[in-house]
Amino acid sequence: MTGRTRQLTACSSKRQRKKSLESADATDKDPLDQSILNVIGQRIIEKRTFAQPVHVSLPERWSDITKVGLPIEERLDLIKKYPIPKNCSFLDPPDLNKEISLALNEAARLRDQIIVLKQKKLAACASGIAKMLPSRLSRSLEEDFPLVETLSDIAR
Repeated sequence: MTGRTRQLTACSSKRQRKKSLESADATDKDPLDQSILNVIGQRIIEKRTFAQPVHVSLPERWSDITKVGLPIEERLDLIKKYPIPKNCSFLDPPDLNKEISLALNEAARLRDQIIVLKQKKLAACASGIAKMLPSRLSRSLEEDFPLVETLSDIAR
């Protein structure tokens, strides 16, 4: 077989594979009959539904935070910005008993500190939500109900 024949054969094979893939794509897009779907079974992972898109500035910033994290100073400032309400002291993470702390190894103490920081972040989030709710609750306007419901759901 000459070099030219090999090239032609290779091109022909590529075209055939491309045609095969194109016909497979067309077949894949045709919906299956419900009886066939019943035979092959239910999907394990349901199709995910999304809410309406938000302003592009929000996901840009949130994506950065999820990728590299919020700077420690900013994180601590936010925790200070939203102190726990007086009647919500149950949100405050408990302190580790000093006797127990002395008995723990360094890894366990570090693990506890990380958990406490997470609890403080959650408490600050709940406090921020709690800061928004009173003004909406006292107005009792029907137009505020969706916002109150959403904030309440988030707090839960």
